[in-house]
Amino acid sequence: MLWPGEGRSRETLRYLETLNLRCNRAYLLKESFGELWTYTTKGWAKRFLKKWFCWATHSRLKPLRDFAWTIRRHEDHILNYVEMPITKGAVEGMNNKAKVVSLWCYGFRTANTYLTALYQCLGKLHEPELVHRFL
Repeated sequence: MLWPGEGRSRETLRYLETLNLRCNRAYLLKESFGELWTYTTKGWAKRFLKKWFCWATHSRLKPLRDFAWTIRRHEDHILNYVEMPITKGAVEGMNNKAKVVSLWCYGFRTANTYLTALYQCLGKLHEPELVHRFL
């Protein structure tokens, strides 16, 4: 069976919107939430969140209602990100690298060896040619 508008995504999306399916409502809510990250001022982002919260809580989709209430509880922190977009990504990446190095150093007997391996890997230090490679 061919769907109306197959091959043409806009027409297909319009057709799905007329059906008012739950999955379509969930998709539209998910896609519209991504618009939050385009705002650069706290006031506009807060207005958007208020509108999105109302839409999500009236969607009759329990998982999205629960998500909307979680967003409402953490609204101040989310709006702080809009004002100052700083993440912990670099720190989390270094923590992950340290865990990997600790797994590779399993069996070494001293903490000093582990620290040397960490300095070597995280600092991207030059390795002398005649020294054991840690990674």
